Amino acid sequence: MCLRRSDLIVAVGNKLRIMSLMDAKADEGKGTYKTLDTSIIHFEILEIALSPTEKMLVIGGAHHVAVVVLPKPGYSKIISPELKCRCFAIGPFFHSSPKASRLARVDWHPFGEGGASLMVLTEDGTLREYNVFEDAEEPKQTVNLFPPSLRNSRGYSMETPRRAVAFAFGWGRDDWSSLTAFCLTNKGEVFSMCPFMPKRAVLPVSVVQQLLKSTEMSLKSVVDDTSNPQPALEARYQQQLKYVKTLERQLKQDNKNGKRKAASPQKLQLSASGPKAGEAGFTLPTTVKSMVVAQGPYRIIPESPELDDSIESEATDLIYLVYDDDTSDPLNILGIAWDNGRVDICLDLDRVEGMWIPDSAVRSQQEAPSLFLYETIDLGIASELASVVPSKSTTPYLDGMDHNCPVFVRDPVYPDTLYVYHNYGVHCVIIRKWLSSLRAALSKDGDELSAALKEAKMSEVACMVSTISSVYEQPHDVTGLVIVHDVYLSYGLLVITSPLKLIASELNLRVDSLRDSTVASSLPEGPGTPNKRSQAYVSLLGRAPFQLPDLFTRTDNIPAASAKPAINDLRTFGTQAEAIEIQMSDFAAEANRVQDRLILQRKELERQLGTLVVIQKKTKEVMQNGESILQPRLAQVLAEQKALLKRADKVLQQMMNHAQPTITEAEVEWIDELERMEQEFDGNEDSLVARRDAVQWQIVSIEAELKRLEVQDAVLGKSSVRESGIGKSQLAAIDQRLSLHPG
Repeated sequence: MCLRRSDLIVAVGNKLRIMSLMDAKADEGKGTYKTLDTSIIHFEILEIALSPTEKMLVIGGAHHVAVVVLPKPGYSKIISPELKCRCFAIGPFFHSSPKASRLARVDWHPFGEGGASLMVLTEDGTLREYNVFEDAEEPKQTVNLFPPSLRNSRGYSMETPRRAVAFAFGWGRDDWSSLTAFCLTNKGEVFSMCPFMPKRAVLPVSVVQQLLKSTEMSLKSVVDDTSNPQPALEARYQQQLKYVKTLERQLKQDNKNGKRKAASPQKLQLSASGPKAGEAGFTLPTTVKSMVVAQGPYRIIPESPELDDSIESEATDLIYLVYDDDTSDPLNILGIAWDNGRVDICLDLDRVEGMWIPDSAVRSQQEAPSLFLYETIDLGIASELASVVPSKSTTPYLDGMDHNCPVFVRDPVYPDTLYVYHNYGVHCVIIRKWLSSLRAALSKDGDELSAALKEAKMSEVACMVSTISSVYEQPHDVTGLVIVHDVYLSYGLLVITSPLKLIASELNLRVDSLRDSTVASSLPEGPGTPNKRSQAYVSLLGRAPFQLPDLFTRTDNIPAASAKPAINDLRTFGTQAEAIEIQMSDFAAEANRVQDRLILQRKELERQLGTLVVIQKKTKEVMQNGESILQPRLAQVLAEQKALLKRADKVLQQMMNHAQPTITEAEVEWIDELERMEQEFDGNEDSLVARRDAVQWQIVSIEAELKRLEVQDAVLGKSSVRESGIGKSQLAAIDQRLSLHPG
């Protein structure tokens, strides 16, 4: 399941269904779906992904990949229940053959030009890029995300074979993260390849500029350090600088030319308008002749704990998050999901760098790349199953753990929130509590860093949807999740289960200033401020609790006399008598203070009892007369509330229609015709503008030739008249005679 603005797309078997949530809400939830006519899709759809331009949809099966061109807005007004859509297969020779590796994941590269770079990962670790505009059968580039040492290993092993299960693309502000592809295996191993970018990409200009600056500084620091020469590291930085310099030259040439070559009509229809502000188009550099080497597997420090020793868990999904508020260095986060409900939150502190095959020796001499494990989250799937299922016998619940596949979903509103859906429900993970404190801790050194990390908070985990029931029955697996974030449709999540039941849940928007305003409004008002409401009840005892005096709690109030006092020592006796007299007066004063407190408590008790009697009396009156008075009022309030909500929806829809009205089918055809005419007039070498310029040039050349011929004809005419000696009148008579006798 995926969401295109307000259109919900669901894959059922080998069919695609699409429905407009706008129309469903306007019709009070009675929306209807339409089926996309995709004749070439004869396989079971296992995953779908929407292109960055939201005009194409990639479909992945076990051994098949296809791309569907989605219908334009306004399709819901078509009467037919089926919509014809263009659909074409991707790389059938590489993926549909009997010996082809099974597909692991399909998705679009976020930096692909026009949103046309489709990435296909197979279980053998091979990542292929297809440009759906140019060639859908042959990949533009093919890389293997496993190191050669792991790919070339042979032999029999009792261990589970290594399979690639997911990939993710990095993003950064001033490092190589934007040009990095990460890969996850079923054993939880993480590999990376840097640099990696589409053949034709659109990158932020600031990334290239910052990358060039940081690479030059790194190279300069290594060259200037003559006391500790590092030729291998210097060679690596030279290659990085050569790579980035190529991107810089493309940027300068692009700015010099003004604009790129015009795209074909097909590309103009399916792609976006072009690079946005602050972005530019680039081509994959080929100046570095060496091949990019895969790095990994990453060392996870400390080693992640197992939740259940009896079950061999496998990793299922990978997500890459970046927390960047432009105040300090960004924090790169990698999330790994496991089939037993474990989620590992890792920090990428080493920052991967570009590395080619000649530099593999440098990496082998150094430590392997590492990830810092910040926390391990237990979603509690196994414990909840254990509380529901009486025994660990073969049950539908426990059998579902064998094919459980948790998947990450980003929150489009809050970047510090992600969702994990699995066979047994949906969980929400919020990491914002420890992001700021962790970034402050990373700026410290030594013991301060260790102390700050120990005091750092953990992520917030909440169960949003649970399909685990206390009744022993066949469970309904969760198969899809989308986050709705629209002004008219509100902010919430939609969950679909295996029997095609849709579960909707509204989410709350964060309002940080709400608590402060609530506290301010609850503060007591000043004596000069008018207040129409009744004052809040204030206790006579105050807020601070009463404490007994020290004289009532101490055990050494009376000083002990000496063991053997002198018989005639009247001075000692008088001193002790005086001390006892002083303590007795202090004791009497404190006793009076306790007595006053007791009297005040009695008054407060009488006051509370009186207030309680009044409340009880009012409650009794309400209970006696409430059924006849409050019930009609409550029904009236509910009816008015429903009417107001319906009216607010209509007003909001009218405002949205005025601001961004939905175009009709005729308007869609008119816009397409205008685009076709624009392309025909000024689109390529065969356009009308080009033909007009060619005709104008031909007219100018013909006019010049005509003037030359007129001058030549005038000269030849005069000379012929002079040579014949015949005048005009004689020539007219000859012409007349010839006309009378044509033979």
